[in-house]
Amino acid sequence: MRLAVVFVWLLGGCGEEQTVEGYESWECYDGVDNDGNGLADCQDYGCSAAVPCMKVPEAEMTGWTHETGLTGGWGTDEAGVTGAAGTDETDSDPGTGGTTASERPALTQADVACEGDHSWVLTAQTAGLTSGGIVNMWETKGEFGWDEEHTIADVYTSPFGLTQDLERRLESGAPWESFAPDLNTVFNCGIHDDGDVMTYMFRVYDTAGALADCWLFSTHPEGVDEVLSGEAPSNNPMTDPGDLEGCQVL
Repeated sequence: MRLAVVFVWLLGGCGEEQTVEGYESWECYDGVDNDGNGLADCQDYGCSAAVPCMKVPEAEMTGWTHETGLTGGWGTDEAGVTGAAGTDETDSDPGTGGTTASERPALTQADVACEGDHSWVLTAQTAGLTSGGIVNMWETKGEFGWDEEHTIADVYTSPFGLTQDLERRLESGAPWESFAPDLNTVFNCGIHDDGDVMTYMFRVYDTAGALADCWLFSTHPEGVDEVLSGEAPSNNPMTDPGDLEGCQVL
């Protein structure tokens, strides 16, 4: 991103260009007071809109598609690191592979949607770099019940690694005997995506492969309780079920 801030002073009828911090994008992370006003980088108002100085917004939810995180009927949560990754803000947690709390990525968005009638799209966005993620899907309100687990992988990393987009696309409506993780889903577009029968868990991992953040949410009130109590469908094995203990319930 190139941020240009220019002041024009009219002196004797002539325009004189006076630059401020952030005229060149690198001026906002070079540690130098480029305009001589006593403020450098993100401390200077000229860099307030630069990528290195932008803050991750609080999460907001619309329905069960997370646009920038979580708000609304399922509670409010600030984007951050959940207890599953440890609570030490400065020291390494033995279970995190050596990353500190400040280095761990945090979920800021989690979306589940259908494109047309034949394609499920699972997406997530994080603040910080990950090694990928896992999405678990349960039909927790239905006569038969079904569950699946899929991975989500990096499709876009922003400059400086401040944010990362993760995604997985699945063919909808596969017969259960043909189910293949990361390729298709038994769940049907137009039925499961529109109804109030589904529960989801999004997990992301830091660059060392340790759990960094986890969200658990449902389209109906009983779904989360069914998953946490072990009453949800378990047709397919779940990776590291102990992660549920530290998952943020939304």
